[in-house]
Amino acid sequence: MGIVDRVNQTTLRQFRVANVAPGATIDSDGLNSYVRATGGLYNLNAQPAPGAQAPVVLPGAHRVASLFKRWMLGTHQGSADWDHLALYLDEFVFRFNRRTSRHRGLVFLRLMEQAVAHGPAPYRELIVTLRPKSVQPTPPSPMVRGRTLSLERTPERRPWRS
Repeated sequence: MGIVDRVNQTTLRQFRVANVAPGATIDSDGLNSYVRATGGLYNLNAQPAPGAQAPVVLPGAHRVASLFKRWMLGTHQGSADWDHLALYLDEFVFRFNRRTSRHRGLVFLRLMEQAVAHGPAPYRELIVTLRPKSVQPTPPSPMVRGRTLSLERTPERRPWRS
């Protein structure tokens, strides 16, 4: 999975050259940009379908897209930032490709191998923009040693405490 600015011949060709082996067969929904983007490097199996039949013709593509949307809304609660979308796609692909793994421990092993193979990632590299918050958060309401004000009553209303 990847992000393209617009669906045209140039961007689709760049994506395919970077991600698909030459000579591979590509199943598509018959979009004209797909046909022009193959340019003899790939075998194209175009299956045009009206909107309602698209999930029937290409069920795998629609299943992955719907699982990704559900994962984004469920895991990130709709608060995903566009600046980090590429990283979210990478994580989803990692999880999706290992969803039926027989050896679940290997997932952790591969994750640790990748973590060791790369250098540290300081906080400044993880955040995309350094922008201060426009509205500073307000501290919580005044509390006395962890008790809310609703529990603070005068002694006369609690005769058992006198």
